[in-house]
Amino acid sequence: EGHTGAVNSVNWSKDGMFVVTGSSDRTAKIWNVTDTEDEEDCVQTFEGHRGAICGANFSPQNICVGTTSNDRTLRVWKRGFSEPFLVKQVQEVITTSATSPDGTMFATCVKGRNIAQMRDKITGDVIRIYEGHKGVVNYATFNRDNKWLATASGDQTAKMWIVATGQVIRTFAGHSGSLNWVEFSADGRQLVTASNDCTAKVWDVFSGKCTFTLTGHSHHLYNAEFSPDCSLILTGSRDRTAKIWSATTGECVMNLVGHTGSLNDTHFSP
Repeated sequence: EGHTGAVNSVNWSKDGMFVVTGSSDRTAKIWNVTDTEDEEDCVQTFEGHRGAICGANFSPQNICVGTTSNDRTLRVWKRGFSEPFLVKQVQEVITTSATSPDGTMFATCVKGRNIAQMRDKITGDVIRIYEGHKGVVNYATFNRDNKWLATASGDQTAKMWIVATGQVIRTFAGHSGSLNWVEFSADGRQLVTASNDCTAKVWDVFSGKCTFTLTGHSHHLYNAEFSPDCSLILTGSRDRTAKIWSATTGECVMNLVGHTGSLNDTHFSP
């Protein structure tokens, strides 16, 4: 607790010691999660956005935090400082962003657009556009070695692109609803997608084939990801639950209940 509005984004620092959250209350907060005796240990609040914060992410070195907002700006903040060192005014609302593993660029999705953008981390300028989906692109993510970008779209497909060229190398089709999320496994061999059709699907990156489908949620799935060791999958849903699944069999091994609203963002600890 601590925000006065809905929490739209939550992400871990790479060392697993902190979490950053972005909220509709127009703030982002960093939390120390190593002190189990204090459940509300907010160590820094970033204020300045004039609209809801859609995304908040740590840089790979955990030194900076990047935020995107409905106010049509993206900002980069250095931990320990109250003012951002980069404020980039953009023409459209950026709904989600993902920082590249090497920290040199970040991918953004734009409200109502069928594209993903690649932006320079220092200037915030667009350096490449990924175009090919027939529906709004809702999410984009990098694989671990920075070579591939995966996108999830309202056209019911995910696509995999070469980061350096913007070329599509694979399309993953099989869902019957809009895709809200896509994530690589840590070993880069699989993708998991989350859809409004109430399912998540696991895909072989090289063949493009669906390995299995995770069924059990009763409403839209907003996110899905593999555990760091690739053995489990975590999903979050509008049905107010999260579920943990075996990444080998697709069997649900744990049902996490207790929330009173949609789960907008869920993650394993590093």
